[in-house]
Amino acid sequence: MRSLTLTVVLGACLIALYGLLMSAPVAVQAQSLPPRPPLPTMTPTPPPPAPPAAEETPTRRRIVALGRITGTIIDLTTNAPMPGVAVRVGNNILVSDANGNYDRSGLLPGTYEVVLAIPADWGTPAQGLISIDLAEDATVVQHLFYHGSNRR
Repeated sequence: MRSLTLTVVLGACLIALYGLLMSAPVAVQAQSLPPRPPLPTMTPTPPPPAPPAAEETPTRRRIVALGRITGTIIDLTTNAPMPGVAVRVGNNILVSDANGNYDRSGLLPGTYEVVLAIPADWGTPAQGLISIDLAEDATVVQHLFYHGSNRR
């Protein structure tokens, strides 16, 4: 029992000491801060000038709609469309599909030369070089004819 009394007395002493420590004034010195840098002076930026109207800008680009040249290659000997025949449209060489059709789209407006490019043993073109003036957003259908040989 003696140890219990000693524990209670010791606990009471600790509580009293804690109360004294907490109520005693404590001198706290604040740490000084470095001086604040001066704020930069801001000059307002004027808004950009309004763009000129569309009529006033001669350098403004406009979108150009692309055109197309297409047609069918027909053998006048058989009156049938001919697959696998080469056609030159401008600087492009095309080959007719299984139905004898050729098609070149995505062309800028301008003048294009169209001509059959077939070997001599296949036959003879019925027309020579054809010049086509392709307008913007236009589709020109130009059928091409040749006289096929029996050797093909």
